[in-house]
Amino acid sequence: MALGATDLGYVTNPRPGLRFRARIIPTGAARAPRVMTVTVVLTPADLYDITVVWEDRGEMVTHYQASGVYADVLGEVLFDLDRQN
Repeated sequence: MALGATDLGYVTNPRPGLRFRARIIPTGAARAPRVMTVTVVLTPADLYDITVVWEDRGEMVTHYQASGVYADVLGEVLFDLDRQN
């Protein structure tokens, strides 16, 4: 499994981080992948906060959210996003 990122950019408010779009399978194995926005922000504690959202008829829906993720498990969490929720 791989996580492909498109539209890679950075965020600075409220903290520095990355934002990109990725195709992620939403809840339910039979559903087609959706393009979701992934934001990974570095906290002052040197940990990462992750938020994954997608748009449904103009409303933002949270697919996954985690706080305080250590750097050594960050890759594992990102690769498992389509198993979350």
